[in-house]
Amino acid sequence: MNTWNSDNIYLPFFHDLLTCGQNLYSWIYDRDLQLLEDNSPDSERYRFLFLMEKMGPRLLELGLTEAKPVLVTNSLGILWIADFEYDDTGALWRVHVIGPLLIDAISDAKLDRALNALSLSNQARRQVRETVRELPILPFTRLIHYSLMLHYTIRGEKITTNELRFLDDPSSSDPPADQAKPGWQKGARAWEREQELLRHITEGNELDIRRRDQLSLGMRVGKLSSGDNLRQLKNTLIIFTALCMRAALRGGILAETAYELSDRYIQAIEASTQIPEIVEISRVMEEDFTHRVRLVKEASGISPQIQRCLDYISLHRQEKITVSDLAAQAGYAENYLITKFKAETGKTISEYIHAEKMEHAKSLLKSTDDPISEIAEKLGFATQSHFGKRFRDYAGCSPSEYRQKAGFDFAI
Repeated sequence: MNTWNSDNIYLPFFHDLLTCGQNLYSWIYDRDLQLLEDNSPDSERYRFLFLMEKMGPRLLELGLTEAKPVLVTNSLGILWIADFEYDDTGALWRVHVIGPLLIDAISDAKLDRALNALSLSNQARRQVRETVRELPILPFTRLIHYSLMLHYTIRGEKITTNELRFLDDPSSSDPPADQAKPGWQKGARAWEREQELLRHITEGNELDIRRRDQLSLGMRVGKLSSGDNLRQLKNTLIIFTALCMRAALRGGILAETAYELSDRYIQAIEASTQIPEIVEISRVMEEDFTHRVRLVKEASGISPQIQRCLDYISLHRQEKITVSDLAAQAGYAENYLITKFKAETGKTISEYIHAEKMEHAKSLLKSTDDPISEIAEKLGFATQSHFGKRFRDYAGCSPSEYRQKAGFDFAI
């Protein structure tokens, strides 16, 4: 095992933290990817995983273009975090790597298929198989956090998740020649689409459906889980959730609301079992964050205490909400809250809660094929007929008519 001799006093501490409770190792390479230091118990065995598919030149190329972390994955689905350090002249000096690790267990069959595609000796195959079985499995969100922490430890610079870069599985097939474009051009277009979408969230500018879908479907985040499209899409959307949350924070929504929403959407993403579910969550999330920012901007005269009540209602509109619940959020006595709420919003608490439930009902009718009876139950109505009457009074049509006008014709 090598020891740490780095001039950066924070690096040994950070690397020691990474080994607490898990076999997560750290490496320092020079500008030619010659190993300088590591804390692995078997340097050659673990380093072989990193070097065996000759991803080094591609990684160094990224280090020469920008000083931002890179998430690296190979054809086996093994991941690393890499970041770069530069000398006083600005030349690439060192490459810092954390890993190897997994974000999902690899089945024997999947591992065998991946190994069969590589030109390895029988001894090397056995070694790789044994080593992979020992790798730590980390939640993807923790991998993201470690990337940001490593960058701060090396450079003293705080960055956000949208500044991370990705080095894909080198075995991925190339596009047809007539579709191939330089990587920087494809990356630039994807970045522009992503930034436009995030800008609309920050501004609270709700897009028409066609433009929103063009931006969403055009975005591309690196391939992070070889051979599992569902897992890849989950990973992509988890990153995008963090970006949307930060965009909404810049737009003015309360931090506790943004973080709670982010947690809820990530939980929904992880619980999803089909790709259409993931796509739908993405669409709803973008709309939700944008809508909340727009409401905050429209209600610029509303106090933080009443805004907390509005956010609480929005987050719990499928539950029974009482005045005492809201008074606890605002820190007011109930009678004072009732008066202040009406003065600032122009509506009574019950009127506002009802409007929120009806707007949520509209969203469910437009974006899901849930039976109207289930929507009524979700929103706390005793019967579908009672829900139908209240909805007609609010929207001027029945729930089924509203759904059909929105362009859907689901069975009810």
